[in-house]
Amino acid sequence: MLKLKLKRTFLQKFADLYLGYIERVRKKARPYIERWGFIGLAIFVAIPLPGTGVWTGSLAAYIFGMEKRKTIPALLIGGLLSILITLMPSLGIVRMI
Repeated sequence: MLKLKLKRTFLQKFADLYLGYIERVRKKARPYIERWGFIGLAIFVAIPLPGTGVWTGSLAAYIFGMEKRKTIPALLIGGLLSILITLMPSLGIVRMI
């Protein structure tokens, strides 16, 4: 478990709760991350909806403990796909209903 240097401060209780929650999420999501890590992150980032994107994807990668060498390419690919998905209807290449 991660440790913060907050001993004997009023923030220690909150930090312990937060870090405990992060560890529970990591343990619960571990099988899914091992199976869908790179592709799943790229798809999540590529979906052009509020709450998804590179910022949220990087936070998710941190929380799930993904390796940086897998995270950065997935974020780049997902970001570029998101741009293309948004750009094509804007230019009239793809007609949306």
